[in-house]
Amino acid sequence: LQLVQGREAGRRMPPEPAAALSDADTALLRRWINEGAEWSAAAEPEDASERPGMDHWAFQRVIRPTVPDVDSGWSAEVIDRFVLQGLQAHELSPNPEATRRDLIRRLYLDMLGLLPTYEEVEAFERDQDPAAWEHLVQKVLESPHYGERWARYWLDLVRFAETNGFETNRERPNAWPYRDYVIRSLNADKPYDQFVREQLAGDLLPNATVEQKTASAFNRILRVSAEGGVQPKEYLAKYIAERVRNLSGTWLGVTMGCCECHDHKYDPFTSRDFYQLEAFFADVE
Repeated sequence: LQLVQGREAGRRMPPEPAAALSDADTALLRRWINEGAEWSAAAEPEDASERPGMDHWAFQRVIRPTVPDVDSGWSAEVIDRFVLQGLQAHELSPNPEATRRDLIRRLYLDMLGLLPTYEEVEAFERDQDPAAWEHLVQKVLESPHYGERWARYWLDLVRFAETNGFETNRERPNAWPYRDYVIRSLNADKPYDQFVREQLAGDLLPNATVEQKTASAFNRILRVSAEGGVQPKEYLAKYIAERVRNLSGTWLGVTMGCCECHDHKYDPFTSRDFYQLEAFFADVE
């Protein structure tokens, strides 16, 4: 509150004068502090951890919402009722059903990243089978291009690259097996828990297969330096810290990079948490 009010010369939050809080916002902040400065997501007591900050809404158990009681004549799936409720709230009506030509184009572009052939479009338009759409979706899911299309998003998350990323950015001639592992996993509809376990510690699994060992290349695809002047111990620390940041961002959906230097200001993580997680990767040379 003192920083917001600019009580000390040269110390104000926000620092730009034009962004200063209004008198009303400052009064609201003061009132909140006077009332105890409680920060809660109104979670059920049993949902909240004893850890300070863990009652934030982002850490709460997902609860299935009540399905809106709206006219279901247009709704084909449960999710459509939520869409319809939102449309009705704005006095809007649903668009007419898409043509078959539009449907197959949308499906192919979304799931495969490719356009259907002319023959595929014509065949779908002529197909009178009531289950024609379901058959088409199944065909698309069985295409090897499905895994190629959707693997790119996972590879972006885990920062996959076929070059080192630092200094001369040298090529990694043996990076592609991990990429292909991700593609195969998606095409095989591999269970997510297995997908996670193999990448984080596939080489540590009992009687690990070549496939599982390949998955653990996740631990090697971060940026590395081959510069002659790097200090080995310094860069080993950099690599381990990068694995923690990547793990937290990819699998936990939170940022822990701040905790490398200090307790997190906005999330309930401490520097101790960061280095405890680092210990998991400490034996990766």
